[in-house]
Amino acid sequence: MKKILLTLAIAIFTQFSYAQFNTSSGNTTTMDNVGIGTTSPQALVHINSGTTPSNSQFRISTNGQGSLSALNFAPDNTSIGFDVDFSSGGWIARNSSVASLYKAGGLFRIMGSSGNTVGGSATLNDLLDINLSSGNVGIGTTSPGAKLQINSPAGAAYAPVLSFTEGGNPTYGFSFLQDDLTTGDLQLNRVNAGTSTQLLTFQRNTGYVGIGTTNPEAPLTVYGKSLFFPRRIGAGDARSFQVDYDISNPDFISNDYPIVLKTGGGNQPLILDAARIGIGTTTPDAKLTVNGTIHSKEVKVDLNVPGPDYVFNADYKPITLSEIKDYVVKNHHLPEIPSAAQMAKEGINLGDMNTKLLKKVEELTLYAIDQQKQIELLKQQQEKSKQQDERIAVLEKALAKLTDNK
Repeated sequence: MKKILLTLAIAIFTQFSYAQFNTSSGNTTTMDNVGIGTTSPQALVHINSGTTPSNSQFRISTNGQGSLSALNFAPDNTSIGFDVDFSSGGWIARNSSVASLYKAGGLFRIMGSSGNTVGGSATLNDLLDINLSSGNVGIGTTSPGAKLQINSPAGAAYAPVLSFTEGGNPTYGFSFLQDDLTTGDLQLNRVNAGTSTQLLTFQRNTGYVGIGTTNPEAPLTVYGKSLFFPRRIGAGDARSFQVDYDISNPDFISNDYPIVLKTGGGNQPLILDAARIGIGTTTPDAKLTVNGTIHSKEVKVDLNVPGPDYVFNADYKPITLSEIKDYVVKNHHLPEIPSAAQMAKEGINLGDMNTKLLKKVEELTLYAIDQQKQIELLKQQQEKSKQQDERIAVLEKALAKLTDNK
């Protein structure tokens, strides 16, 4: 018995001889470092395992329940457990929900799970990983390749990978969803009163973007109403919307034309402006300026001048044909009609020209009516002349008979 007591006293003395303890009012204190498993503690409490531990090296619990534990398997392999500790070579759940901070292999991990059986084996799922070398953060992956990489659960059809909520209310906000079951497409949805509405689709296989559709058929497919307001603030502000057939073409920037459409086969764009449209020209000077041929089934022109029906008024007196002859001989074009040189230089006003041509047609009608009157008069005169000739012939015959009878 004495040998046993002596051996125990030696062990206690050896363990604590490096620290001086004071006991007062039931409290034991020391101003020295305390070492467990080491004779040269480097901290206030220094725990050292001589071999790979099979249990947590440090644990705090309340009434045997719950746990805050610490475990160092080896250099670069350390874990701090919350409601979980390492016992007999395995993780034991001290609560249904467990979590741990784990550092190993250049990664810092947050792990955990819920639904565990208290006192049973704990499940520590990988939740978040930080690469200590690159600083990349991974959620759902242990090897993040970007500053933030989120992997959706395998086999999930449009599982939410990122959500933005209002005041923590999940029924309002926005969410990103990825279809890992079939296409891998990414969607941006709006959540309002618990109802999710698809806004944007990013198609993985093609890179196409869809607005209002989950199946974009072009690099940008928009279903629904689209509005574009290229508001220009002042001089030199050349913000615009440009559609081009070749990405290598230089930008067409002009403060006057906010919308530019280019197609292959020519260098001149189609320019749309609030006041002017230019086709084949970069300097439209009217509501519609076309440098080229227009092919149309019908063109309607609204006139801002009255039609020339006044030509048929009783008091209208057109110039005479002899006057027209003199004018044409001198000027080589009709009165009121521009010359060929003037039309080549200034172009023609279609509405005004048609009105003038119609006036000339109506004047020609007047000339034709007048000529018809003259023709009718000539016919009447010819008929009278014929009748007179017949009468003269009868008289000549009668005169001849009288002469013969003498």
